[in-house]
Amino acid sequence: MTTSMKFKTRIVDWDQISKSIDKICKDMIMSDVKIDSVVGLSRGGLIPAVMIANQLGVRQVYSYGLKSYSKKTRGDIETYQH
Repeated sequence: MTTSMKFKTRIVDWDQISKSIDKICKDMIMSDVKIDSVVGLSRGGLIPAVMIANQLGVRQVYSYGLKSYSKKTRGDIETYQH
């Protein structure tokens, strides 16, 4: 199955990232859900994942990648763990 996806991009600065991380962590703490690990996606999500883990005091951080292409052909989305 070949899928065609278009992603919108938006440039954010560190202040916006930090404020977003603070809000995410505050919401998680307020929800009373026990968080024992954090998953970050490579190519943009690893640093925020570590920032979230640090704020929540979580020691387990996992990284995953997504791949939906081979050379110039798009295909199904595959995941892989680093």
